[in-house]
Amino acid sequence: MMRSPRSIFALSVLALVALTALLSLVWLPGDPFYADPYRAWENPSPSHPLGLDGSGRDILSQLILGSRVTVIVAVGATAVAGVFGAIFALLGSVGRRWMREPVAVLIDVLIAFPTLLIAMMFASVFGGSVWVVVMAVGIGFGVNIGRVMRAEVMQVARTGYVLSARAIGASRLSVLTRHILPNVSAVFILQLALAMGIAILAEAGLSYLGFGAPPSMPSWGRMLAEAQPFLSVHPLTVMWPGLAITLTVLASYLLGDALREALDPNLRMRSNPRKTTTTGVFAR
Repeated sequence: MMRSPRSIFALSVLALVALTALLSLVWLPGDPFYADPYRAWENPSPSHPLGLDGSGRDILSQLILGSRVTVIVAVGATAVAGVFGAIFALLGSVGRRWMREPVAVLIDVLIAFPTLLIAMMFASVFGGSVWVVVMAVGIGFGVNIGRVMRAEVMQVARTGYVLSARAIGASRLSVLTRHILPNVSAVFILQLALAMGIAILAEAGLSYLGFGAPPSMPSWGRMLAEAQPFLSVHPLTVMWPGLAITLTVLASYLLGDALREALDPNLRMRSNPRKTTTTGVFAR
């Protein structure tokens, strides 16, 4: 995986975002909340490398502080989506018969509601906050993961080696942990990597619409919303948060694609044909 340039790029970008979020806990180049209206839209300078926004606030400080929201939402929403997705998948595929059918119907009903709509409903009821976004995006995408993983688990459960294990008396838990879960783990990890990118986009979209992080906590989406009316006059104020969101989401998708190639044995054999060996009379 580390031989792939896109894997190195993805891991480097995500590591940079994580380190920036940790750095914001102990150091910021300026006060992100200090506004000087007399210096609005000031061009980049040594004291303010990315310039000032329409309220006279330091853009670099807001960008660094906004990475904290991005990391919290990406990690938190991915964890929630993974837990809900695994529960939906297991209950809807290998659970008791009286449990499988209601879970399948519930997934079909919830999948009809877009993730952003669910998040907006949560925010309108509980108020806009980072944790509301985490739970809403996590549950919304967890339904998608549950639908995908339910199909994968059911497909593996019908294979010959699983049926043979059941025929010789293996318990349901043994079949699940030794035969089913190892064979669907690659798809599950890929879905989690995709959920990370979707969570970042969802947070940016919700903050842009006013349903995301509160004004007291700067985020990249809120920076876009505040600078968008002045796009034609001061494009740099929009470029920095937009570039940060684009690179982070692209890195998460590239990481998911690299993980898929690294975990799928067929793709590994196809990309490294010299590593395949033969046995028996054809061995050299």
